[in-house]
Amino acid sequence: MRMCTQSKIWVIGDSHTRAFSFNENFIPFYIGGGKEHCFLSDERLSDLISKVLHIVKEVVAQDSIILLLGEPDTRFYLGSGWKPWKKKYRYPSIRGRSKIKKSFKRYCQLINAVKNKTNARLLILNITPSNRKDQNKLVNYFNKLLSKYCSKEKDVSLIDINTAIYNPKTNTVREEYCGDHVHLSMKLQIPVEKWLIDKGIIEKSFYDEKNAMDKKKLRNNFKYNERFGCYTL
Repeated sequence: MRMCTQSKIWVIGDSHTRAFSFNENFIPFYIGGGKEHCFLSDERLSDLISKVLHIVKEVVAQDSIILLLGEPDTRFYLGSGWKPWKKKYRYPSIRGRSKIKKSFKRYCQLINAVKNKTNARLLILNITPSNRKDQNKLVNYFNKLLSKYCSKEKDVSLIDINTAIYNPKTNTVREEYCGDHVHLSMKLQIPVEKWLIDKGIIEKSFYDEKNAMDKKKLRNNFKYNERFGCYTL
């Protein structure tokens, strides 16, 4: 069933989609946690395609789709599990890149499956960076592969906004865009909306500063529960 009559941007992906909440331009669809909804295996890919296409079939041609996936792969390939900030790790430069290639190929399979299912505009948001330099090396490599792929595809475009949210001195995400150890804040909407406006896809920004709460104080005073996505005492 159609959720609205106005042209919208459907943001489909893992928990990173929450950064697009409370904005009239976006319909964020959280399909599940990144551990299961990633490109680490063919089994995960099959489940991912099934869930994404279930949503995509509701998208009309005048709307647009943003796929927001892939960050969990770059985090896991550091070799220290899903929470690399809790352990020391060695950057697996060769092993990590070879595995990123496999994730990239699976991502392409998902993209092609979506293209075959809808006439809506298809956009890929670049793999989002973090405050871990070594992970960002894998992020940048993944994005390089995606950029090359999208440049050859007439029906899909890459939203590349990492330059805007990077701190060039530290090669990490700028503090104002950092939400927690994994996710970016709602300020991510700002460069994404700018890109969409520049391309004539949307007319204006509906980013609301009141909804983009600064979590720095909360992170200092409380613990963040990764499993439930909330703060605890």
